[in-house]
Amino acid sequence: WLANYAQLANSDFQKRIEGLATRFAEANTGSSVTIAFRGSAPKSYERIHTKEMRYGENTHETYAGRTVAAQVMDLVRCSITVNSPALACRLIDEVFSPLTLQKDRLQVMKVVNRYSKDSNMDELMGFRNIELTMVMDSGWKPSACGRKDLGMQVKIIGEVQILLEDFLNIRKRRHLIFKAARGEFDWPEELEDEKGLGGKDDDEDWK
Repeated sequence: WLANYAQLANSDFQKRIEGLATRFAEANTGSSVTIAFRGSAPKSYERIHTKEMRYGENTHETYAGRTVAAQVMDLVRCSITVNSPALACRLIDEVFSPLTLQKDRLQVMKVVNRYSKDSNMDELMGFRNIELTMVMDSGWKPSACGRKDLGMQVKIIGEVQILLEDFLNIRKRRHLIFKAARGEFDWPEELEDEKGLGGKDDDEDWK
């Protein structure tokens, strides 16, 4: 249900963040200024399941086990690329920090600055960015089933990454290596022991 809920909230999240980035870009036009918004699809069920395993065991037997996925804070996400550190600081100070749920339906809950000398570089294997964890209150939305007079309150936590152009270029070059290093191309453990899926029997078939 969490992946479907993210689908319901994603369009509004993308539009709101893109609108903020566009207005900031329009107010800072100039040959030396580059600001680019990039949207993203919401996290799929498979990616949510993979990420929640970092935080604990998913089980129906305990409340903690049933709510492990609540620690995944980037169900909806997007990025804004700028061409200088000064512009990144201004984007945070002038655009994101003043936001409030009451006035803007968006509010910054947490800022992680991976450009800081005190940042943990092992977390993303040396990659640097600024991550804003944000809460968005979209208000009352029509139900996805389309039935008349049915709806729900949509409120979600999402992530905005602020990137410098140089680091974005590095990210593109190392993306496959990064995915491989965190195990995205590995066989799931439950499949490794099954016949015909990388186990001993499968090797014998090729002899």
